[in-house]
Order: sequence, then structure tokens, then C-alpha cells
Amino acid sequence: MIFSRLLAWAAVLAAGAVTGALGPQLEDSPITFFHVMALVLADGWAWIALGFVIGLAHTRTAQAAVAGPVALITAVCAYYTVQAAHGAFSEAVSLESSSAGTRTDWNGFAATTLLWCLVAAIAGVLAALAGNQARQSGLPGLLLRLAVPAMAIVETSLRLDHEAHAAGHAAEMTWTVTRLAAAAAVVIIGLAWIRHRNSKNANPHPTLTP
Repeated sequence: MIFSRLLAWAAVLAAGAVTGALGPQLEDSPITFFHVMALVLADGWAWIALGFVIGLAHTRTAQAAVAGPVALITAVCAYYTVQAAHGAFSEAVSLESSSAGTRTDWNGFAATTLLWCLVAAIAGVLAALAGNQARQSGLPGLLLRLAVPAMAIVETSLRLDHEAHAAGHAAEMTWTVTRLAAAAAVVIIGLAWIRHRNSKNANPHPTLTP
């Protein structure tokens, strides 16, 4: 029992660390597949999906409410650690002389990380609770299962409208395919729910066999 719980928490931490670290690590990759992965992981819906899936995987609401923010906070810490390693928080040692080199602005790193950890804590609780309650078979469960693909459709549509021209062809294609995949997910989830409801209504009192 203890080992299985430790394994579950290790999986939560690993999922958060991988989600947070892969985006900035792969964003400058010359390999198209890796660059596309970085673009997907940079979207807010993907981080919400992480919390949602973790909540979906937990049968107990209280555990889900803790695991979700833990995963997202881990992702934030991993993200900004990689960013710092890549020089995102570098500043000039001296404004008067460029030859003096650069140093890491640890105050900026800490402030940014703490701010987004707070956001991650709130979003993680909400996403995980939504995922946990999406296990229900009724209409509320359906609406919650549609939440993540709906967010993906909205976010990618906004990016295509306002950022596609500046972001380049790879980003535009990634957001277009993501939006289509999310729309397909909405249809599949909806049809599966209708099929399940019709099946249940057709056989409301199944016969028990010995």
C-alpha cells in the first residue's frame, strides 16, 4: 500500500516535471517534431489538461485536489529552471561595460516562479476537481469532459487569429491541427455519451444471471 502510494506521487511529480521542462528545452530544436511538441506544451490548455487527467485518475476527490496543484507547481518550477539555465533571466553585470559579462537575476527568477506557482496552485485544484468529477456518467460529467478540448479550440483559435502571422508556418499548422483534433474529441466524447445514455435507457433493468 505504501509503495503504491509513493509510486503514484512519483508519477504525479514526474508528469509535472516533464510537462514543464520539455517545452523550453525543445522550443529551439531544429527537428520539426520536437518543435511542435514545444508549441503544444506552451499552450495553457495543455497544462490544464495535465491537472485534469491527474484528477481523472484519482477516485478520491481530496487526493485529486492535492495532486493537481502539486503537478502544476512542479511543472512551473521545472519550466523556469530550464528557462534560467538557457539564460532567460540573465542580466548585464555592469550597464557601463558590456565586457563585464552577465549574471542570473535570481530575484526575477524567484518572483516570476512564485507568481506562476500561485496561479498553478489555483488552476491545479480547479482542473483536478473537474477531472475527478468528470468520472460521472451524467450530463455534468459530460460537460466537464468537454472542458479541455473546448479550451483547446478557444485558445488555438485566438492564437491563429492574432499570432499565426508572426509565429510562422510551423506554429500555424500546429495550432490548426490541434484545433481540428480538439473538435474531433468533442464529437467523439459527445457521441460516446449519447450512445451510453441510449444503451442505458434501452436496458434500464439488466437481468442478473447466476
